[in-house]
Amino acid sequence: MPAHAPDHDKAFHLSIDAISPHVRFVSEYKAGPDFRFRERILYDHLIEYIYDGKGQYVIQNERFPVYRGDIVLIPPGVVHSIEADHESPFVRQCVHFDFSYVGGYDSMPWWEWFPNNLQEDKIHPTPVFSEELRLPLISHLLHVPKIRPLFTRLFREMYHKKTGYKLAVKACMLDILLRIHRNALSDDAAFAHEPPLILPKAVSDAKRFMELNLAQKVTLSAIAEVTHYHPVHLERLFKRAMGCSPIEYLMELRISKAKEFLEDSDLNISQVAAEAGFGSSQYFSLVFKKLVGFSPRHYRRLIQKSGVSGICLPLTHLEEYPTQKMFSHTSVPR
Repeated sequence: MPAHAPDHDKAFHLSIDAISPHVRFVSEYKAGPDFRFRERILYDHLIEYIYDGKGQYVIQNERFPVYRGDIVLIPPGVVHSIEADHESPFVRQCVHFDFSYVGGYDSMPWWEWFPNNLQEDKIHPTPVFSEELRLPLISHLLHVPKIRPLFTRLFREMYHKKTGYKLAVKACMLDILLRIHRNALSDDAAFAHEPPLILPKAVSDAKRFMELNLAQKVTLSAIAEVTHYHPVHLERLFKRAMGCSPIEYLMELRISKAKEFLEDSDLNISQVAAEAGFGSSQYFSLVFKKLVGFSPRHYRRLIQKSGVSGICLPLTHLEEYPTQKMFSHTSVPR
């Protein structure tokens, strides 16, 4: 596929005061060790948050390694490809959006946003901001504690669609864009082409302890004892480095492990709960639905129906959506 730069004829001037992000759909995708995405061009803007793991992006023939906590921002009409690391494949949270509402596309089926045959006239205009706004292709934001909660909130708003959720989604996007901008301008955090921050040893030790004892009863005191830190001090250090508390991270690990069992095993729900470290199936189901948006049984049915893992929800869908098909190259959308 030939490289394609944003068409300057389609560029338009946009005041920062006029930015009102319009989110089209979001997706969460857990890559396998051999995951590769061929070269592609999208019609709208794409932000991808590397929730975990690592990999690399090739954007207009330039290679960028990415790690946990990084944000990738790809404009419309830009050729890019993606590859997961073999040993630690990434989990990506993706947001398709425009900086302001672009009309005429509301009836366009979601699969057409991933075109095999590019239609130039559908590429969205690229804004030229009248004030300086620094939004690099790659931002290393592991050190910014609020980034992860912002994406978590954005996804939860999209999942549950409570009254006013579109305003909440816009607010999250504006906050994310602001933090990308300020990070790019920061003299002591010019991360655009530097390796990611090295985690403090206590944080690495805490992570490893939780990963090795996932199915056991784990308390903050037990985690702190391994690191030789006071629990309060460890929690503060961990949250500064990871963007979440140790117990929140442990819950993420357990939900991720539960997803694997639901996707790849015949274990019943009680067995999955036990293997993932939950004290009871009732508590497991409650936490799983709160964080994932579906009950464990419903999640398993969706996986079995589609054959592909992942979570994606479009703005226009009000309840449930067989979102895994959004990432299937072989299935026919229904």
